[in-house]
Amino acid sequence: MIQVQIDENDPMGQFIIHKAQQIGKAPAEVATEFARETFENTVRDLHKRFMAGEITQGVFADILGIERIDLIHLLDDLGLQATNV
Repeated sequence: MIQVQIDENDPMGQFIIHKAQQIGKAPAEVATEFARETFENTVRDLHKRFMAGEITQGVFADILGIERIDLIHLLDDLGLQATNV
């Protein structure tokens, strides 16, 4: 498990607390969702580069710090094409 501390006085901490109050969730849950969305957006941005031929599947995986097989499973889970041919 990875744990992250975010100062509640930091703008990101204030955002998370505000969002949590708005939707009635715990700040930790909102922070986890925020991190997941940010990760998925990063994957989608890299996927666009991959599909355009700017990066290879191996480079894509390296940027994310995962194995290629894990990248293929991740793309499948997100409904994204795993090949660019």
